[in-house]
Amino acid sequence: MMKTKQDGILIHGAKTEHLLIAVVIACLNYYCVAQKCSKDIRNQVAYEGRPASFRRIDNGVQGMWKVAPSDLLLDPERIIIDDDDDEETLNPEFVKTYKVDSKRLTILKSTVARQRSMPYATAGLYTLNYLDPNCTTGAGLIVIRDDPECTCDRRNARVSCSVDYAAYKEQRIEPIMTWKDDNGVTLRSKQPTPSSLDVNNPGLQRSVSEFPIAAATDVRNYTCQLTFSTPSPRQPKYISRNAPSFTASCSVKNCRLRIPQTTKTSVTRSRPTTSARRLRTTKTTRKATTTCKT
Repeated sequence: MMKTKQDGILIHGAKTEHLLIAVVIACLNYYCVAQKCSKDIRNQVAYEGRPASFRRIDNGVQGMWKVAPSDLLLDPERIIIDDDDDEETLNPEFVKTYKVDSKRLTILKSTVARQRSMPYATAGLYTLNYLDPNCTTGAGLIVIRDDPECTCDRRNARVSCSVDYAAYKEQRIEPIMTWKDDNGVTLRSKQPTPSSLDVNNPGLQRSVSEFPIAAATDVRNYTCQLTFSTPSPRQPKYISRNAPSFTASCSVKNCRLRIPQTTKTSVTRSRPTTSARRLRTTKTTRKATTTCKT
């Protein structure tokens, strides 16, 4: 049986249609996996000494958890969970640091530096590598030592706000400090440049924001609101782009510029002494005597 030209066109058309369907299915699968990954773990902030967790989407795929601790200078990535023969095994050095199940990775204690029972800081960049090569997701854990601290410096006519925190430096999620008055009106919002607190711990930093009280002489009470920025756009696309959902604040009350008061200078006349009075009386008497003789 000979194939006609029309049959050849039909066969070629069928192959093209099947190829298009396969491409569409592959793209949909990739899109679905990518969407799950992009909405998986998120950047977050935790207080030092408190637990934290990264919640993952239960998509039935096993994965490998890794962490790049904020206090390591070189070769920062460490494996928390090893994949071995389809079984997930917690790395022995992290037994006292993490707890893992199919839903989440739990940080038992948030830290800005290594401790006796924890070999590394838990602040850092976390990644979840699924066995599917198209699905890798990551996010940062920023650990703050405490709420921001506000101070009033009348001598230098300023209020200041500071916070100590640890984060993975390459991710560059940094504090934003916003000064507000009694009525909640924003006076200034700034992302100050952090300074390092420890040369051996590159992720431990301090951010300080100052506001001159002379610029708002009618304001007595100031509030500093702390939030955090979105990460650097230069990081890999699989790293979460969200700004952490976190807000804390501190306040200073009755902080006003001291303006020195001007005092009126009073002129007082001193009473003449006894000897001065006697001399004046003697001169007056002599003058009177001279007048009478004349």
